[in-house]
Amino acid sequence: TVVLPPENPPAPAIVLEAPETVSRCEGGFVSALQSGGSGGRDFTTVAWSIAEPGAAWAAVPSTATKWYELVLNASHLNVSSLDVRLELANFLGGTAEAAVRVKVQGGTPPTLTFVGARERTVLVADGVEVDARGVATSCDGRPMSGRAVSYAWDVVDAVTGARLPLASSSRDARKFAAGAGALAPGAYDLVATVVD
Repeated sequence: TVVLPPENPPAPAIVLEAPETVSRCEGGFVSALQSGGSGGRDFTTVAWSIAEPGAAWAAVPSTATKWYELVLNASHLNVSSLDVRLELANFLGGTAEAAVRVKVQGGTPPTLTFVGARERTVLVADGVEVDARGVATSCDGRPMSGRAVSYAWDVVDAVTGARLPLASSSRDARKFAAGAGALAPGAYDLVATVVD
């Protein structure tokens, strides 16, 4: 008996979580833990690669990473920004790739990471909720207990660039929430700022 893969195999769904900015002294990581579509088995291909914007991709050896996480260390961060790409394939033959850009700073900025995908589509009737996690730098030797940050959220019309007078309804400063109908259909940028 010969078992053939489906003609149109389902592709993996890649979700990359990464900080917008990392510092050279501290590094960071890119997570694909929320990705799915393996077909109930391990992915048959997991390939991380990095590049400066516009340059050729360089593979990151598989021994340097868990399948779902790429640690960005000093050897990766001698640039002003870094593109990180993940390619996945499942046993059914479905493939997908996704990339994210991380800015690199020489100072000691706080780290900010959005939980889940950076781009999302929601229904007006469902409202929107976005989580972010920020932490102050450890480059100056502070313990984790002394690295709290404050959060500010802005909603910007992605077409016109106009800032909207919409405040988050969440009691948790790390989350932006707007109830059903708070935003009209359209494209928006949710801008989170963390201050050390």
